Amino acid sequence: MLIPLKQFYCDTCGQIIESPNEGYTEWKREVNLDTNEMTAFCSGFKIIHNKPYSPNPDKGCSQYLHDEIIEGSMSKSLERMLSLGLISLLSFLDDGKSKQRQYNDPEISAREMRDFVAFFSRLIIPYYEEARKYFLKAETELFYRELGGEEIYDPSILEKIVQKFSIR
Repeated sequence: MLIPLKQFYCDTCGQIIESPNEGYTEWKREVNLDTNEMTAFCSGFKIIHNKPYSPNPDKGCSQYLHDEIIEGSMSKSLERMLSLGLISLLSFLDDGKSKQRQYNDPEISAREMRDFVAFFSRLIIPYYEEARKYFLKAETELFYRELGGEEIYDPSILEKIVQKFSIR
């Protein structure tokens, strides 16, 4: 069992990141092609090994920061992201720079919002990181068929999912 909010699975290699100082977070921020400025829209959130701790020391585990940096790629140490917690979450939702910001952006799909919520759930909800690996199995075995709403984010339920399905 992972140590909640201390150990994570790397989104690139799938191996365990043993502690927050061994991890990094990365994402992409869209660039407005007309103004060549970064927009507020972010996507592609990942938790990865910090390069010195990567099982692939030559390339590391970054999906966006290689020899050629992908335009708009952003990153923050996992340790820093965890220490900021909800502050980071809120700043992604509204950075406070635009008092007239529009929230009806058709470019933000339900899938992208779910990816965002899953990313931050991994960072702030105990047992979510490990339990998410068993959601499909738990669903097919009717373990949490009736769950919905906030129950899927309840650490006590997530811990039960981990205990039931991680030993198989």
